[in-house]
Amino acid sequence: MDRLRKMEIFVAVVETGKFTSAANMLSLSKSAVSHAVRDLEEYLNFQCIRRDVQGLQLTASGHDYYEQCCRILSDIKEMETSFRYDDQQLKGNIRITAPIAFGGSQLAAVIAEFSKFHPDIRISLDLNNSIVNLIEAGMDVAIRISERPRDSFMVRNLKIIEMCMCASPIFVAEHPKIENMQDLLKVDCLMYSGTKEWGMRQGVREHKIVPVGAIVSDSGYALREFALAGCGVTYLPKFLVMRELANGSLVQVLPEYEGKKLQAHAVFAPNRHRSQRVRGFIDFLENAFST
Repeated sequence: MDRLRKMEIFVAVVETGKFTSAANMLSLSKSAVSHAVRDLEEYLNFQCIRRDVQGLQLTASGHDYYEQCCRILSDIKEMETSFRYDDQQLKGNIRITAPIAFGGSQLAAVIAEFSKFHPDIRISLDLNNSIVNLIEAGMDVAIRISERPRDSFMVRNLKIIEMCMCASPIFVAEHPKIENMQDLLKVDCLMYSGTKEWGMRQGVREHKIVPVGAIVSDSGYALREFALAGCGVTYLPKFLVMRELANGSLVQVLPEYEGKKLQAHAVFAPNRHRSQRVRGFIDFLENAFST
């Protein structure tokens, strides 16, 4: 009996709570189930299951091993399903992580369109500004925004994101005139958590400052609202403030300067690219953002 089959038996024992129930579910004898679990424990060199008067109890190591078995078996099942439907409708789960602002204002609409074409795909979208480990978090695709990806995974470029410095007209009118980057040090700046400096370009020259201010947030949406309320100057992706710039509720600060350009990437592990559903989703993203 191969190790994968023993893992399936072990998971069945844990989930049914009895060797007999697991044997019935798998159409095996009780002794075959018992032998499979014992062989697995001998191979692992630790006890997975304790037998006491209360029934079967997982050890701490057994619990960790059970969770890993579930993940591995689920991945195998999804992989087989995706290949089985290579020439048919895509099916299975796709787990995505993305930054909060980009995910909410840009990515969600594309996912909604993708779901119309592939109703049998189940999407799990985790919006989080933290950089998660794809493998440990069990994610298929991560959307990252940076000058260059830091991961050692596969990368597809999706779109260029230009940063924009802006404030409310009232704030601009009531504070000293901002004519260059150094003038920003004289006013309150609304900053992203973890961002130490702002960079702008004027022709071939790049200018940087370390902004100061009373408000810091990890939410672009919140910083936009603070700017609209006249709390200071902020530096946000232009997609977050296009409507406000158009209706005049926000105005660009230093419009003769060019904001930093960042790249939105789709990042995924090489093994995920072999999955038809993940490959199809990434192709859809790339096409949607390119148009």
